[in-house]
Parts: sequence; C-alpha cells; structure tokens
Amino acid sequence: MPPLSSSDAAVVRRARRARCAGLLALLLAAVALTAAAADYQSLDIVSPNDDAVIHDNSGRFDVDTMLIPPLRVDDGDRFVFIIDGAPMPPMRDGFLALDQLQRGSHTLQVQVVDAAGNALITSAPRTVELWQASQLAPGPSQSPMQPQIQPRLIPAGPAMRPPGL
Repeated sequence: MPPLSSSDAAVVRRARRARCAGLLALLLAAVALTAAAADYQSLDIVSPNDDAVIHDNSGRFDVDTMLIPPLRVDDGDRFVFIIDGAPMPPMRDGFLALDQLQRGSHTLQVQVVDAAGNALITSAPRTVELWQASQLAPGPSQSPMQPQIQPRLIPAGPAMRPPGL
C-alpha cells in the first residue's frame, strides 16, 4: 500500500476519531441505561404479609409497597401491579386497593417500569388466601338467642285424667 499524503492521513485520523466517538457515545448510553435500571435498590410488598389469610366477604384488601429509592415519576417510571399473573395499568402510586376478588389463593407482585414499559425492578411474589363466609351454609343467625321451648312430659295417672274418661 502506498504511503498516504498528509491530507489523506488527516482524513483517516478524523474518521477514526469520529468512529471512536460514535462507539463511545453508544457505550455511554448503554452505561446510562444500565445505571438508571440499577438505581432502584429494592422493591417489596409490605402489606399483606406472605401467606396471609384475609377475612373479607366483599373480597376487599389493600396492597402496599416500599421502593428504595422513591419512584422517579419525572423520568416516566410507574408501578405495575400483577394480580394472579395479570398486569394492572401503570400507576404512580405504590398503593393499590383491591375489591371484589373471589375467595381462594391469589398471587401478588409489583414492578417498576420505565416510560417504554421495560421492567426496571420486580418484587418477589406474595401469596395470600382470601377467606369468605359460605353462602351455601351461612353461620348462625346474628339475631339474639331465642329461648328454646321443650314440652315437659307429665305422666298420665288417674288424677290427671279429664272428667268423664
């Protein structure tokens, strides 16, 4: 290969610098994205406890979370609650009031997602048991106790017979 002229060599150096700068920009963007994802240190469901038995006939209970550090709302991050594997719509609050759940076992989980919907951190799953009174065999009545009347048996002797018998 023939030697490069000084102007050609300068063009090659500028191209190499531009390529290095482009690669460096890509590397910095990847590091920034990784650092943003690593900013969240922990996400936990603090209520209800794992394996809790919740007694509520209307299927109502609250889910509360703790995120360290706090949610970066200005960056577009949101909480997504996952109930029995089904994600709820993204929301800004780490508190969810559930209502009208059916009796039985339920799995709860929560994620923090970025503006594009990518999961940044996910909590460990929690299992709770929702207990409801049976409608087929309801418990005792809530009315005050009624006195129970039991007939007394009286032996029928001659003194106890009605006249004329």
